[in-house]
Amino acid sequence: MKKYLTLILIMLLMLLSSVPAAASEEGYCGFKDVGDADLSGFTDADEISDWAKDAVGWAVETGLLHGNGSQLQPLGIATRAEAAQILMNKQAEGALPAPFTVLQDYLTWADEIGYPEGLLDPLGAAGINQDYFHTPAGSDAYTSGRIVIGDSRCCQLGIYEQRAELSDFAVYAVWGGHYAPDLTPVLLREDLLADVQDCFEAQIRACGKCTIYFFATVNDNEYENNENQERIAAALQAAEGFASMSVKVNGKTYHPDMVLIGFDGGSVSTPILSRIEPELYNRYVPAFNETFLSRAAESEVLAPFSSGFITVPEITEGKTAFNADALHYSDGILAEIISFITGD
Repeated sequence: MKKYLTLILIMLLMLLSSVPAAASEEGYCGFKDVGDADLSGFTDADEISDWAKDAVGWAVETGLLHGNGSQLQPLGIATRAEAAQILMNKQAEGALPAPFTVLQDYLTWADEIGYPEGLLDPLGAAGINQDYFHTPAGSDAYTSGRIVIGDSRCCQLGIYEQRAELSDFAVYAVWGGHYAPDLTPVLLREDLLADVQDCFEAQIRACGKCTIYFFATVNDNEYENNENQERIAAALQAAEGFASMSVKVNGKTYHPDMVLIGFDGGSVSTPILSRIEPELYNRYVPAFNETFLSRAAESEVLAPFSSGFITVPEITEGKTAFNADALHYSDGILAEIISFITGD
């Protein structure tokens, strides 16, 4: 028998105590009001050691610990089964409803939560390729220490997280994700950059770190002629803008870390969007990724991150699955990508 509960509390304490001086009342990398849980309902709450109170309060507040009746038994010995139950409680937080199978499922969900006043905001009358998903300030994800930026599939990641009541990262995703200057209005607008800057600063102040996962999944619209140069240039310009952000906190200047992630394409066996032959749509994807990576390596701002460049197929170890449109990811692939981002 081992004191699994004590070990778990030590790990929780290490998590909470690792927050740098930059942390503020905004939250600890997404965990708000740490240690503020009311433990008065437990008759043995006064037996909790001072060093463990914050961790126990957080564990009770988030539902990881439920206690045994009216007791937490902080001085007791946890069995393997009890330790496993704590992990199951954490998994239960992320339980998903039935998987979405078509793009309309995501739009319908957005409507149901208050579109356009909720997480999706319209940019204009040009259609869904002009809409974007923004994680709102004040949410746990906003100060999670991670930001995801990309196209409609990144919007899917944000919706997946919201449906599962997770807060692994903040999302700034544009349907279509073109970042191209030839679109009207330009999707990478100054206010989008400003929104990401605000989130970056909040994450630094909350937990002293911010990693941006930049998905260069610019839709391969020029699939017939490989005329993607402007779109690659626009994606690079956007990535450089985010990588160049900085904020000074307590006399120290912070910049975001960056993970550059390459284009995935669509299904190789089913017509894309029911009209584009897969071999036409996908045949220039390798060239897109190679060009993006080579130019990133030549960029003074992005060069330090180019060695960590990875593509979605590499993240999923070759597994691929799409929704009915043969372009947007299935929930299973979304889960694989989230696991990569969180390091699980």
